[in-house]
Amino acid sequence: MVNYTRKAIIDAFEEFLDEKPFDKITVLSIVERCGISSNTFYYHYRDIFNLLDVWVRDRADKIVSSLESPDSWTEILRAFLHTMQVNRKVVYNVWNSASREKMEKYVYDFVCRQMEKQVNEAPECVDMTDEERGVVTRFCSYSLLGYLLNFLWNDMDYDVDRAVDNLDRLFTGAVKNYITKS
Repeated sequence: MVNYTRKAIIDAFEEFLDEKPFDKITVLSIVERCGISSNTFYYHYRDIFNLLDVWVRDRADKIVSSLESPDSWTEILRAFLHTMQVNRKVVYNVWNSASREKMEKYVYDFVCRQMEKQVNEAPECVDMTDEERGVVTRFCSYSLLGYLLNFLWNDMDYDVDRAVDNLDRLFTGAVKNYITKS
């Protein structure tokens, strides 16, 4: 029953995100749509922002788990960008109404976790110190955050596959250059 209620809340929340900006969605509207009490909502989520946290993480996990090669940062990025393009309205209903700092932090934290995993497992980074791997991880993470911001500012009107291939070449070249200069 708990999973059913959580799913109903998440589904109602996502339906609202397709209809209106995040800052116009209330707990009351969600509980009315789900046919549950406010107490039931607050049993599962602290507040609407906690629900947003869970929803973002849930969607990210679903995208990653649906991939054939979930260890490839390029495949993950491609999947995210294509999903964002398909769900443009939902993305902008969250992005343009939620705290920009909060959304950038979501994106950065996710990107950083993915990049850290990639850098730690990359054969060319095996002999690096933890500090050097940290430099590469932060460089790639901040670069991707900037790229994603630009993607949003430009109405997601990119050839995703070409852009990801270019980023892959750029990051690979930067990492190789960093290694040879160390």
